[in-house]
Amino acid sequence: MAWKEETSIGKEIVITENDIKSLIMSKAAIHAACMTLLDAAGLAPGDISRVCFSGGAFGNYLNKENAVTIGLIPEIPPECIENIGNGAITGANIALVDRRRRKELDGLARRITYIELNADPSFMDRYTSSCFLPHTDIALFPHVQQTLEACRAKQGGVRSWQA
Repeated sequence: MAWKEETSIGKEIVITENDIKSLIMSKAAIHAACMTLLDAAGLAPGDISRVCFSGGAFGNYLNKENAVTIGLIPEIPPECIENIGNGAITGANIALVDRRRRKELDGLARRITYIELNADPSFMDRYTSSCFLPHTDIALFPHVQQTLEACRAKQGGVRSWQA
């Protein structure tokens, strides 16, 4: 990505095969978890109205379109995805400052259902299917499929995806 002369640290910045492997495994776990949780709730990706990315720099700077393109999350419109930064700190501040909101959060916490992903037999199948970019079933990502087909058509390769 950058030669050592181009960096402020005096070292080359590279992306290795292991980096890509780690990215794919991480994104597969997140996508499989999303799909397993949706299934447990009796919902489909089209039922999602909002996704919040949290986690400090990760939550602030994650590119919404790229997250969908690689299959990190189910395909939903980018306007339904929000980067919220450090949601844990924000939530803790709300709970400490506003008693009414604290009661709401307590009520929400009592309604949460714990789902052990490693005990769900479908999780590993979903994980394995998600270990591809964006997924083994491209039909789950129709806009990504259209984009890929448009790129191939521009390059003269008219190969279409088989779902």
